[in-house]
Amino acid sequence: MAASDLASDEQAASSPEQAPPPVSSGFREAVAALAVPTALAALVSCTSIAVYHVAFAPRVKMATIDLATVLEASEVLFTEIVAKPGATDADRAAAYELVRQTGPKLDAAIGALQARCGCVLLARPAVIGSGSIDLTADLKAIMGLDRVDLDASKARLKALSTTSPPAASSAALPPKP
Repeated sequence: MAASDLASDEQAASSPEQAPPPVSSGFREAVAALAVPTALAALVSCTSIAVYHVAFAPRVKMATIDLATVLEASEVLFTEIVAKPGATDADRAAAYELVRQTGPKLDAAIGALQARCGCVLLARPAVIGSGSIDLTADLKAIMGLDRVDLDASKARLKALSTTSPPAASSAALPPKP
């Protein structure tokens, strides 16, 4: 090793380690200068959004329907047709056709009701509290079930069930597809 190399090694070993330069106060001032306008911009944005939602946003109208009541009325109507004394095979076929059409008819009636009221329809059991409009009667009217008196129909069916049931015929069953 050369003498000059030894001298430079000794100088490197004897010199103290250099500390990183301190953070300048100019950096802190720059951050503080940007923080105030940024916070102010965020506050103005949040306030603007809140004012829009409270004052100008369109309100969603909601109404409820009780599907269980509508389906129960359809079920009672079917049962009355099938269980009445002297029901013919044509009556039974019409009753089965009524059952077959209930689903599509219900879908169409709900769509028509929703278009007419311009609202979101919710199932009544899904709504807690009151304050929404109940459109069950309108749905029953669209489906033609508004003339079904559930209490009277149930009483008639109960009276029929206490008498002997009519003999079932294989012609009463709907044809298999």
